[in-house]
Amino acid sequence: MVMFDQCQEKRAAGITVTMIRDMGVDAIIGPTCSYPAIVSAINAAYYNIPIFTWGLSTSSALDNMGRFPTTGIMSVNSFSLGIAISSVLRSFEWDQFAFVYSEQGNSEKCEIMQTDVQNAIARTEDITISYVAEILSITNASIIRTLKDVSKRARIIVVCLAEGYGFKRQFIMAAKDGGFLTSEYVYIFADTKSQGFSVNLGAKERFIWEDPSDQKDGRDEEAKKAFLQTFVISDHMGMGSITDKYEGFSKLVISRMKDPPFNCTEECKGQEFQTASAYAGQLHDAFYAYARALNASLAQNASAYRDGAQLLSHIEMEFEGESGKVIMGRNGTRKPFFYFDGLDRNFEQVLHGTVFVDGYYASYKPLYTNEAELWNAWGGLRPLDVPVCGFSGDMCPRNFFLENLTWVIVGAFIVLCAIIAAVAGIIYSMQARRREIERLNQMWQIAFISLENINKKKGEASHRSLQSGVSSTSTRITFENLTERRNFNFYYYQKEQVAAMKHEARPRMAPEDCHEMRKMREVEHDNLNRFIGLCLDGPQLMNDNLMDYVFNMLETYASNLEAEVEDRTKELVEEKKKSDVLLYRMLPRQVAEKLKLGQSVEPETFDSVTVFFSDVVSFTKIAGRGTPLQVVNLLNDLYTIFDSIIDAHDVYKVETIGDGYLCVSGLPHRNGRDHIREICSMSLEFMKSLAGFKIPHLPQERINLRIGAHTGSVVAGVVGLTMPRYCLFGDTVNTASRMESNGKPGMIHLSSDANQLLQLVGGFQTESRGEVIIKGKGVMETYWLIGTTYEGQRQMFPVQEAPARNNRTPPPPPICDVPSSAPTRSVTPEYEGIYTEFKKQAVAFR
Repeated sequence: MVMFDQCQEKRAAGITVTMIRDMGVDAIIGPTCSYPAIVSAINAAYYNIPIFTWGLSTSSALDNMGRFPTTGIMSVNSFSLGIAISSVLRSFEWDQFAFVYSEQGNSEKCEIMQTDVQNAIARTEDITISYVAEILSITNASIIRTLKDVSKRARIIVVCLAEGYGFKRQFIMAAKDGGFLTSEYVYIFADTKSQGFSVNLGAKERFIWEDPSDQKDGRDEEAKKAFLQTFVISDHMGMGSITDKYEGFSKLVISRMKDPPFNCTEECKGQEFQTASAYAGQLHDAFYAYARALNASLAQNASAYRDGAQLLSHIEMEFEGESGKVIMGRNGTRKPFFYFDGLDRNFEQVLHGTVFVDGYYASYKPLYTNEAELWNAWGGLRPLDVPVCGFSGDMCPRNFFLENLTWVIVGAFIVLCAIIAAVAGIIYSMQARRREIERLNQMWQIAFISLENINKKKGEASHRSLQSGVSSTSTRITFENLTERRNFNFYYYQKEQVAAMKHEARPRMAPEDCHEMRKMREVEHDNLNRFIGLCLDGPQLMNDNLMDYVFNMLETYASNLEAEVEDRTKELVEEKKKSDVLLYRMLPRQVAEKLKLGQSVEPETFDSVTVFFSDVVSFTKIAGRGTPLQVVNLLNDLYTIFDSIIDAHDVYKVETIGDGYLCVSGLPHRNGRDHIREICSMSLEFMKSLAGFKIPHLPQERINLRIGAHTGSVVAGVVGLTMPRYCLFGDTVNTASRMESNGKPGMIHLSSDANQLLQLVGGFQTESRGEVIIKGKGVMETYWLIGTTYEGQRQMFPVQEAPARNNRTPPPPPICDVPSSAPTRSVTPEYEGIYTEFKKQAVAFR
């Protein structure tokens, strides 16, 4: 029996009662609209008749099992869509968004979605709706006016508009015309029946950016580019080919419409009737789910075929339907999948991620490897939900230079003049000094033209004028009789007799050599031959064979240059080694090598690593009893010991924050399952090292640690360009931190995952602590690491109870510890000193 309610509540109520009371139907499939579905479901609950809603019935009000105990819901409700939206926003680290909708074209869909999305977001703690706006009339002026109000409160905007009327195109073009389509804005179109960036009107299909009106505005290309800055999140129910077999199913539907009882022959010949409705798959799955639940109900009670409550108790099922994968929950509601779509540079629709919603929880699975590809239209950078300078742009500091431009120009001019004067003074001083040095150098630089050769004829005349014989010959005659030698020659210089030593090559005079020449020129003593100077343009240097001189100079220069290059190369190699050592201390070797080669370091997922956290117990009290310098020296001495221990293990030290110490094993070098062994072995050695460690300024005090470790998956990558850091991300880091903060002094606290892997590796002894309430995790069973076992003998890590002081009973363990079979060890700050001293003695004894 098929009857149509035309999406009217009163017709749905009457038809439902007529079917149940007068026609005696066993079950009802429908209605397909939200408000009529609520009315029919209430009547079905009264008569205890099973009813299955499908199609456009998206209201979350039907999820109330207590109110609708006989209702099965095959359609996807908009409350689940709100949960999916929050999951997508959370993945992009967006904390707030605005919701914009219009009831024009489909008053029911967006009105219900607005209510359900607000209710869904209200159940999240980290996402808020900063503004909700309704567009009363889809006109450019109304849209721009609405976006102007939205821009004061949000940059991430979720939009709900009716399909098939061109409203989405008109909205995005109005946003572009109003200046609200910049790199700061992100628009997400949300829908429970959508084909993403295309619209199917009967048998005709067009893209969302194409103008559907008869009078085209010629802006399709502008709209096409504008939609690059939008996303669509929907259930793909309107996509048609949801599954691989849907095309065959669609043809079968069209074929059977021509058979009884439909007999649609002449009326169904039109082109628009050659494709099955987008909701045909839902109708099929509703019948299939009813049949499976009915079979299970009849197997239990053969006479309960009309018992809606009995039938709905068997509704929990899972199967591959024509509308996609169907997972029905105990409350009769379908657990939906949502799809997050966008456009690539070629304007092709791309699926960026999927969201599975189960009640109030959603799981977002990204399908991209590089998130930057999503933001090509935004300049490659993910927009912020709150701009750096705020929504109004007044949160950034004011520009001092623009506000005081006149004074800045005057001041800059004065500074420029001062700089020019200073530079001119420096240049003048340098030139004056250079001229003075040149003047001083002229004292010892002898020009060859100023040297006079010996005139032998003049010497012979003087010899004849002296008649007194050889004994009366003057010194001048004896000097003039001297001849040029291989290495020496003789000249007159300023009417004085001088001897000159020859050099084959012109020497290179350094400034210090010139200074020494000036000093030598000033030396005068009766017992010393006076130094006159150097002649740098002598004939042996300026002879005709220029090539010999040039070759000699080149050989000298080449030999000096080779030695200098060798020395500089050695210095460069040593400096490079120092730089590499410093770089390897800051980053892992594999990461550092990539950075040195200029390669980008992509974030990498490590499926199994062990994260270690440690904390110095009562560090605040210890720090308060010393000066800041003493505290720094204390931490430096302690961490130097820890660093030497880490060097002996396959462990990477991530960072130290105050007295906190963070390490990880299993990355960036994957070591199989050995990471848990490395962390546990290192933790035990940390505890052992404390036995001989003393605080320099507090020799009576002892350092005690609280250690926590957890095994799981993390994502690691280099963050930042200036002072880059190799950082870890993931829930594993948080859980390891919780293990440390919920541990006890002197104890090594392991999660159940770490303990399970440790048991597989072997070689260590652990003890169950019991179930502990961990903040953000709930109840977890944790373990103490006691020691190691080698060749059947246990090497235990000493852990003793704190002895009572002055007959006072130690306070009970924390209430978060659930008792286990092993005794719980707790050490309160009051007994920490005794406990540490006792542990030290136990370690020393071992």
